[in-house]
Amino acid sequence: MTSDPLAPAAAPTGPALGGGVMAGPLAGTMALVTGASSGIGEATAQALSDRGAAVAIVARRAERLQALAGRIEDRGGTVLAIAADIGSQPAAQGAVQRTVAERSSAGSTSSSTTPA
Repeated sequence: MTSDPLAPAAAPTGPALGGGVMAGPLAGTMALVTGASSGIGEATAQALSDRGAAVAIVARRAERLQALAGRIEDRGGTVLAIAADIGSQPAAQGAVQRTVAERSSAGSTSSSTTPA
């Protein structure tokens, strides 16, 4: 029997991104996924969300990010979409800072695509 490498030994619960509670083994956690507008990044963001993590998704293509954010929300996930080219150090730092700020805030979650 193969175990799920993303599943922790115990299933924690708690606030996700904007304070909501999500079910799943990664509930109460936050993941920042880059390159999330397609391919491995998109699949990773969806898999983490499906397991209960709140996800901050980052990529250059705002339209594709927004589409992914909508799919994650439709499946009950918590998502923050950030349009940024993380090839630029200031943009990468901005995406991380925005994710940390959202995770730390008690406000509601936004899935609007915003520049870093």
